[in-house]
This record gives sequence, structure tokens and C-alpha cells, in this order.
Amino acid sequence: MSIGGKDMSKPHLTVSAAIIFNDARDRLLITRRRSGGPHGGLWEFPGGKVEPGETPQDCLGREIREELGIDLCDIIPYMTVDHEYEPFTITLHTFSCLIAKGEPRPIACSDLKWVQVPELLSFSFPEADRAVIDQLLRDFSPGALAVPVTDILDLHTFQPRDVKPLLQDYLESCLEKGFDTVRIIHGKGTGTLKRVVRGVLSATPFVRSFHDAPEEAGGWGATVVYLEPSDS
Repeated sequence: MSIGGKDMSKPHLTVSAAIIFNDARDRLLITRRRSGGPHGGLWEFPGGKVEPGETPQDCLGREIREELGIDLCDIIPYMTVDHEYEPFTITLHTFSCLIAKGEPRPIACSDLKWVQVPELLSFSFPEADRAVIDQLLRDFSPGALAVPVTDILDLHTFQPRDVKPLLQDYLESCLEKGFDTVRIIHGKGTGTLKRVVRGVLSATPFVRSFHDAPEEAGGWGATVVYLEPSDS
């Protein structure tokens, strides 16, 4: 039986995978599956199967500790992919994130590498991961810095060198649209991106004040900004 293009007679797996960026947001971590079994020897975004009773995000934390010996922070949903392989179907939940604690080690994989996004095309990945790679290539293309102007700006996948001009233009656009409050999500990590953001805010005349977001809105991984027009 097929529903929505999926063969419902096949076993279905729900999987979580981490797109782990370094603190500079210019490289991400990929791991190589051990030989043998489905997709043996291929590279992938680290993660694993969601167990009964787990949420995809809970699964991610457990799998990454088991596979790489690290803890994650700034975990943000990136994209979900549905894919049909010959023996089974899969729903792949991906999350962008940073390392909170530890140094990655190949505990349950055969190798790991830090790579730039364009370099992903040089590695062999399972088919379901290719949609994620395609999206990463679009997000990190030269023209990808244009973002919709709302009262929330998520900088999670931006590199610190790109943030200053982007944030300056974004705040001006927010003011033009009539926003007087903006929440900027910069993540926790080692605080590099937060320092860049706070530097821009301190130097912007129409920023009235700013502070850490409430805990339920990101805590010190986000900044709430209050805007007011400059005197003309």
C-alpha cells in the first residue's frame, strides 16, 4: 500500500542527525559509518534512530554522546527529509547545533572530519542526506545573506565575518518596517558571535537598549533589542 507516495508495507525509521558547526560557523562535522551494514563506509551527518518514547531532539543528544563523546548546545531544527530506500523508508530530522562540551572522538564511527560546506560534494553520502547537502549549499551560497525581515533574526548558520554588515542592514530594515523590538538568536557556544552582535548594537544610534532574552526565548543565547528612531 502506498500513502503520499510512500510504500507503507516497508519498515519505517525515524532518524535524527546533527549538523554540528564549529564556533566560527565556517566548518561542520561529518562522520564515516563503519564498514558493513546499510550504507557502510559512507559519510553522514552524525546521529541515529529515534527510540520509542524519545523526541527527535532527545535522540540527538543521546546518539551524539554515544557516537562522538560530546554534548551539544544551540540545537535548532534545520530541515526534515522523507526518503524511500529499497528495503525501508526514513524520516530524517536534522538540527543545526554547536558543541557545548567535549572534543569529538570517533567512538561509534570509523572517522570524522571538519569540512566547509562546498567540500561536502567531495564525499559519498546516503541518498537521504543529499537533500540536506543541497539546502546547505543554497544557504551558504554567495547570495544567501538576504533574509526575510521579521522581529526575529536567527544568526545560527552565519559566519561571524558576515554578521556585522548583515545585522546593520537588518536593524535599519526593522526600523523602516515599524518594529520596535527584535530578538537576535546568536547561540551560546564560546560567545564569539554574541560579542560581534553586542558590538554592533552598542555602535548603532537607534538601538535604545538590549539584554539577554528570557530563558524560554533563548536565554543568553539570544539578545532582545529595543529600537527607536534617531533624531533627525
